[in-house]
Amino acid sequence: MGERVRAVVEQPSAAAGLTQAAVTSYLRAEGLPVHELPEQLEVVDALPCKGTLREVLKYRLGERFPATRAR
Repeated sequence: MGERVRAVVEQPSAAAGLTQAAVTSYLRAEGLPVHELPEQLEVVDALPCKGTLREVLKYRLGERFPATRAR
C-alpha cells in the first residue's frame, strides 16, 4: 500500500494528442515493469523549472498534484 505512480508530461498545447494508452505502450516497449507504470497521466504546457539547465522543481509538482495512496 504505497503511493500511486503518476506521470507529469510537458506537452505544449499546440502539440495535442498524448494519451495514457500511448504513454503506457511506450514505457512497456522500453521494458518498464508493470508495477512502475503510471496509473495517472497529467499533461502540462510547461514543467516548473529553474535556471538555464531547466532543473524540474519537483516540490512544485507535489504542490500542484497531491499524492494519492494505493488501496
